[in-house]
Amino acid sequence: MQRPTHPGFALDLNRLRLVAIVAPVAFLAGVEAVSAFGLGLLISSPGLRFAVVFLLLAVAAIPFTVWVFRVIERQQHDLARGAVLLESIQDHAIMMLDPDGRVVSWGPAGEQVMGYGAEEILGRPYATFFPPDAISSGDSSIAT
Repeated sequence: MQRPTHPGFALDLNRLRLVAIVAPVAFLAGVEAVSAFGLGLLISSPGLRFAVVFLLLAVAAIPFTVWVFRVIERQQHDLARGAVLLESIQDHAIMMLDPDGRVVSWGPAGEQVMGYGAEEILGRPYATFFPPDAISSGDSSIAT
């Protein structure tokens, strides 16, 4: 299954969390190194050195924060749009699976089409929809 493409740079939530933690720490370490070694030689006044470091932090932190919030807003918008689509389909059992093949989303028509209510199927493996003999033989016909 191919992921939808988005304009701009998009990350999955786990990578976004990692970037949101690692990037500021790495940037702060870089600014501290510049402050300690480069600015210490160029600017003798601690107050002026503090102002320059603060300016460097603000210049990077504001665009980074705006980018993170835009990614989150875009993902929330995509989720909301997907939920509307999922709720509007009444004649097909629409589901989403996690990377391990477990059902994490179940459309309202799933009970009529497949016979499972959301509380019965959420968290169960996709193989639930196949008869045991089809699984052992490798047949991919969905049990209905």
